[in-house]
Amino acid sequence: MSFQSPPEKTKEAVKTAVKSGYRMIDCANDYSNEHVIGEALQELYAEGVCKRYYDYDLLSDLVSIGGSVYNGEQISNKGHK
Repeated sequence: MSFQSPPEKTKEAVKTAVKSGYRMIDCANDYSNEHVIGEALQELYAEGVCKRYYDYDLLSDLVSIGGSVYNGEQISNKGHK
C-alpha cells in the first residue's frame, strides 16, 4: 500500500491486511491517512473482526507540524480525535 493511495483504497487495504493477520499498521500526519486507518479499524471492530485495541500496533511518526514541534502526548491526542 502506498501513502499516496486514495482513501478508499487505503481503507480496503487496511481491512484486508488485518483480516489476513497483520497486526502492525504504519500511519503518519505526513501520509494524511490516520483518519482513514481509524475508520477502517472502527469498521473492523463493528464487524467483530477486531476485539481488543491492544492487539494492534499503530505506528505514527513524531514530526514538526506547521513549524511547531509537538511532544508525544500532543501528537497522540491530535491523531486520536
